[in-house]
Amino acid sequence: TESGLSGGHTNRSITPSASRIGHSMSSHTYNSSPCGDFFSYDPYFSTGKYTITLPNGKPYGNGLVMKMGWQFIILEDSRGAVLAVIKSRHTHTPSTVVYAPKARFKGQVASGHRLTRQATGNGSKKSAAVVVDGNNNCMLAEAGIYEALYPWALICKEGRTMEDDCTVHLVNDDVSGVGRGKSGAFRSKASFRGRHGFDRELRTHTVVSRTSSVNVNGGAGGGGGSSICIEEAKAPCCVIVRDQSNLDAVDITIAPGIDPLLMICYLASHSKMDVEPIMSEY
Repeated sequence: TESGLSGGHTNRSITPSASRIGHSMSSHTYNSSPCGDFFSYDPYFSTGKYTITLPNGKPYGNGLVMKMGWQFIILEDSRGAVLAVIKSRHTHTPSTVVYAPKARFKGQVASGHRLTRQATGNGSKKSAAVVVDGNNNCMLAEAGIYEALYPWALICKEGRTMEDDCTVHLVNDDVSGVGRGKSGAFRSKASFRGRHGFDRELRTHTVVSRTSSVNVNGGAGGGGGSSICIEEAKAPCCVIVRDQSNLDAVDITIAPGIDPLLMICYLASHSKMDVEPIMSEY
């Protein structure tokens, strides 16, 4: 099993509370990735949070919550420890990047984003985790005022409709530079692929599969030899089912050995990217 944001677990219930959607126009930013280089509208979820519980309603993972905010979504526990950060990219086909406070591999270069804390105001001594663009604050980051964030995965849709697949590309940890792509870039081949299921145009569930490449005999080739085709094999590893009595809640079951926090980040990203093309029409 690859190193992940967390260990493997199963049967999680994820319920959003007090969520609402805001929007803003993004600036022209271009990034190289398997999803292509395009500019798009980038809406955001401005307030609210998703609470993550066990099937019996008890908190999971020290009370994990997914907090919505300006440009960033933050996954943290009840003690304020940040486990992951999600940010939308400015791509025509919706995509997001998952960051974490710990490096995925030794020697990984940190992103330009930094994690810090700000007072909540109203005379309270409490503070809230926020993410800032730290490109101009490297000295402060080195002094410990900011905490570095490292890219872990690129999550992107293959189109702009809810019927399109959503893929997860892990960061390339080939520090030797021998493999395809250079260290720190995202892998060109998806590690996971998710697809919604529908019943009379109503989305009912989502299946996420782990992917691998297999060689398939393509039959006779030129010169009497045989040709080999490389196809993508899929093994289901996560099932997300909507609660028909509460469409704002889902039940998620994750196979052993699959990083549950990565699947939670996938779910938040896929749900957000479903509405981005719709919101861009307003």
